[in-house]
Amino acid sequence: MKSVVFAIFACATAFAVQAETENFDSTSPGALPQGWEAGVTGSGNPRWAVGADPTAPSGKNVLQQTGRGTFPWCVKKNASLAAGFVEVKFKPLSGKEDQAGGVLWRWDGKHHIDLDDTHIAGPGAVGVWTKADSVTSFDDFSYGTL
Repeated sequence: MKSVVFAIFACATAFAVQAETENFDSTSPGALPQGWEAGVTGSGNPRWAVGADPTAPSGKNVLQQTGRGTFPWCVKKNASLAAGFVEVKFKPLSGKEDQAGGVLWRWDGKHHIDLDDTHIAGPGAVGVWTKADSVTSFDDFSYGTL
């Protein structure tokens, strides 16, 4: 019986997940979370900041993009991920041109959209994006390795 329990424990630890989750509740509204950087691919004037939201899935705050840009992005620069997962809960609030959002991974800060993935070598930061005039809220941002 002891060997069966040990075998189950060994299998469980072999597939352990190293994960981090950020729910933005420790950041004051109006500021970017510590370690995050925001910008835009293309043109525009994105505005990324933590905002209060009583409907937030995990608390009182969310990360919001309320400006405008071709593809506004916000990345967690102190995270580095080559293989693993990135998850986020997001809610498009408004936008006439578009209402969108999503995750970023292996971000290296350079324009590679017209190149093969083999040009993006190694690990990179993780984050979120929106498009055009999308006003979008993000919460429970998780990433990690398998």
